[in-house]
Amino acid sequence: SSQYGETDTLDLYKRFKNIVELQNKFEEQCSITHILKWYDICEVVIEHMPGFVKYVSHDILTNELCKLSVEKCALFFSNIPMQFRTKEISMIAFNHAAENFTDIPEEYCTYELYLEAAKRYKYALQSIPDKYITREVCLTSVKKNGYQLKYVPKEIIDEEIALAAINSPDHPYGLLEYISENK
Repeated sequence: SSQYGETDTLDLYKRFKNIVELQNKFEEQCSITHILKWYDICEVVIEHMPGFVKYVSHDILTNELCKLSVEKCALFFSNIPMQFRTKEISMIAFNHAAENFTDIPEEYCTYELYLEAAKRYKYALQSIPDKYITREVCLTSVKKNGYQLKYVPKEIIDEEIALAAINSPDHPYGLLEYISENK
């Protein structure tokens, strides 16, 4: 928790925002990294601008700051250094934005995670490792996005998968070329 009160926090945020605007105007990265070397400042900045976690000095970066960043905006998960991508932070990122599955450390990836990614992220199949590609994962993916049929191994495509792709909300006109090649 910060030593600053709510009014002080808002004032710090406004001052930092002005500095960032100046920094953008003059394109000087050093001003950001210079300011983000104090924990309390980092906490305030990440609360309002979670993507700035990537500028925090690694000497003071903590799991708590990384978790705060991901909770505020999971799309900045890729800015979190690998040593801070704990199972907890990785699952928060995935639960908020399934497309983060590609940035989760391998030791936390399971078949269930990839199946859930196929259910929730319409471009998942093309990024799922081969050892996790099953009929169930493929069917789930093409139900979400028919275009993913392009990434289904030929030996897995059957009538049910072809129909799921055709009936999906997102299906391209070129599906027949992937279906007819496999008959």
